[in-house]
Amino acid sequence: MKLNTFIPLMIIILISIGFVSYYVTDHFTVKDEFTIEFDFNLVDKGMGFNLDPDKMHFGTFTALGASSMRTIRLYNNDTFKEKVQFFVSVENHTGVSHWLDIDPPTGTLLDINETKEFTLIMDPPANAQTGHYQGVIYIKITKAWPWDKNLIIYGPLEGCYSENTYEMFACGKRMWSSPYRE
Repeated sequence: MKLNTFIPLMIIILISIGFVSYYVTDHFTVKDEFTIEFDFNLVDKGMGFNLDPDKMHFGTFTALGASSMRTIRLYNNDTFKEKVQFFVSVENHTGVSHWLDIDPPTGTLLDINETKEFTLIMDPPANAQTGHYQGVIYIKITKAWPWDKNLIIYGPLEGCYSENTYEMFACGKRMWSSPYRE
């Protein structure tokens, strides 16, 4: 290869690598992050509220069908869509992080200038041990990828039902509606 074609080709390759590196790094960089400490008490009888502002208190309740709900609001004031991810860590208790249900779920997108309310429901199973539980909810906000979408499925599933994916697509019917939110 001649030197006069090799140098411009290398320059184009290096610029492309730089652009791709910046683009990928920009989307993996955490734009905002914060932690919310939480606690709750499971008891045999009774219930109670704790409205102290020092952490998110789910209160005192029984594990027999009781649950506790709290809400937080997140606002996107950036010039790009954001992806919100929740991570839960509970001290000295395994499996307790699965008791916390978050709606809308982790990975939800926030449009530019959008405020979204997230509902956090602490719902322990009926066989949970009584005691004091505490942990941390870690919220990580990153720039959303252009192909990230909030998938919303409307109505009941219709059409072909099969364990075999090929059979479902081969039936020629539209099995489900999944419009993407833009």
